[in-house]
Amino acid sequence: MLYNDNKALIAKVKPARALRLADNAKNGKRLNERKSASLKLAKIYYSWAEKEENENIAQMLKKRAGRVFGCCNNRDICVDEERYCVNLNSFRCRDRNCEECARVRAFVYQQKIRTIIPELIEQTDKTDGFIFGTLTIKNPHITQLKITLEIMSRAFTRLIARKKLKSVIRGGFRCFEVTRGNIEDHCHPHIHFLIQIARSYFNTKGAFFMSESEWAEEWTKCLEKECERAGVEFNRADYPNGRAFIKILRIQTPHSLKRAGEIDEKTGKKIKKTYTTIFDLKDGGDNVVNYVLKYSTKSDSVIKNDAWFREFDKQIKGIRAISFFGIYKTLVGEIETFEYEEEKVIKRLEERINEDMGEKFENLKFYTAQWCDDHKYVLSEQTLQEALNRKRLNIVNSIKRTLKIQIENQNISLNLIINSMKNKDYMITNDAIIELNKIKARTRATFGRLEKAGEVKNLKDVYDYEFNKELINDFDLLFTESEIEQMIQQNKKAFEILDATLDCPF
Repeated sequence: MLYNDNKALIAKVKPARALRLADNAKNGKRLNERKSASLKLAKIYYSWAEKEENENIAQMLKKRAGRVFGCCNNRDICVDEERYCVNLNSFRCRDRNCEECARVRAFVYQQKIRTIIPELIEQTDKTDGFIFGTLTIKNPHITQLKITLEIMSRAFTRLIARKKLKSVIRGGFRCFEVTRGNIEDHCHPHIHFLIQIARSYFNTKGAFFMSESEWAEEWTKCLEKECERAGVEFNRADYPNGRAFIKILRIQTPHSLKRAGEIDEKTGKKIKKTYTTIFDLKDGGDNVVNYVLKYSTKSDSVIKNDAWFREFDKQIKGIRAISFFGIYKTLVGEIETFEYEEEKVIKRLEERINEDMGEKFENLKFYTAQWCDDHKYVLSEQTLQEALNRKRLNIVNSIKRTLKIQIENQNISLNLIINSMKNKDYMITNDAIIELNKIKARTRATFGRLEKAGEVKNLKDVYDYEFNKELINDFDLLFTESEIEQMIQQNKKAFEILDATLDCPF
């Protein structure tokens, strides 16, 4: 049988549409937006590098742009039955201006506070309440931002140490937020803080209570004192009523925020305000913590390719954006360093299963989300074990990179010891030994993490390589020059092995 139209033989089959994260997860669109923001930031850094005359700074900016550009290019994710995406593994740039990484940092702080809640309830009064506050200062020129933030930090420490407050404040944390000022080339820095405070403070007729105007006066006095110490002019005439603007709120329960003032259908009476206590943090504590943490991410109005943002980036370097104080600082400092364990990841996923709704672990879906050219994440299916293997490799690589830096620093100190001994400059020798043993203490901790991950055993089995004990043992002057030289060579060998086995999936 003959066909005049050969096209009729060709099956017009449309190619299968790629799975897109935004179509398969409720928060997929938001993740696409964050990644787009990272690309925008990377382009800004690269444009700075192109204009930079100093070659070293230009190279640093290009590397920084590359890290931000690669931030979360690939994600190993899980999508639960409610169609929410949970991140299991991804490379992050950790840049201070990256929105994606800022959100992760806020989540880490949130997790830390969750961890210490049981101890807070046990060590403080369960009727303690919370104050959320905002403290401001006259908008400085952007070139004065760093010194202004330092002044505000010291003034805040002075404020919470006031005699009237010191006896009732248990602790809390504060966060800096900086936005653009109303005047060109100026900025608007302010502090948001959350304080856990004794119930007795809220007695308006008591000895400890402070009205908002009293807070404003005390904050202004602290600013005035710190500006004087820093040699910065402070003029009360620059402020309305001679006081810096502040806002102080007692935190209500979520139910009270929604219903206070409404008529109760059962009683027919107005619903009264109820206030959050430390005991309430056991359930719904994230709502309280997020009063402050939501301000730690930067808005689009801040990140623009202009001279203001370039100066802003220089000024905030080395500034601690979030800081704990009081019992919060003590308890957060006691939290053990996070160690990756597959069981923890699986447990976290199991906690998302609502068995009452008939949800099952086997119904969870696992994907690799890859950023594509049309500015969207595209999905490809994988198994949980494949995702966990990649996460383990990512963490092991991070530990190895840290260990490499520590080994290099050890060799710098060892060379300094040899040279100072030759020159009989024993003061330098002694200082170098002290510094070396500090590095070795950090190396021991990092080595322990590598050992816990099973990588030390893998290096022994696959490469027939064992780390020399001198890598982690303390150093003293019993070693001869030749023995120190031998240590340096052993360290170089360890460095080469670690470098060669990066990205090696044993």
